[in-house]
Amino acid sequence: MFRIFLAAILIVLALVTVKRERLLERAHMTGSCATYAYSADGTEWRKCASGRISGTPSLKLHGCTDIGPRGNAELWRCPARLEANTSRQ
Repeated sequence: MFRIFLAAILIVLALVTVKRERLLERAHMTGSCATYAYSADGTEWRKCASGRISGTPSLKLHGCTDIGPRGNAELWRCPARLEANTSRQ
């Protein structure tokens, strides 16, 4: 029983470490996106790289427009982020 409990703890620790440190992204197993430029109006330009397991991520649900492939990456144009309203009413 102790061995099963120890194995379960080791598996959970391994999964937490992989998720927290983004090991799969850094090993190019899953796709990832990074912002590489900002426009004057606040829009972002993002470059998404394909992963061996999951392929290229889609940013359509974030309101981004697919510009097309450039080299090994897919380019996206994303709208400006909304700023939080800090004034009290």
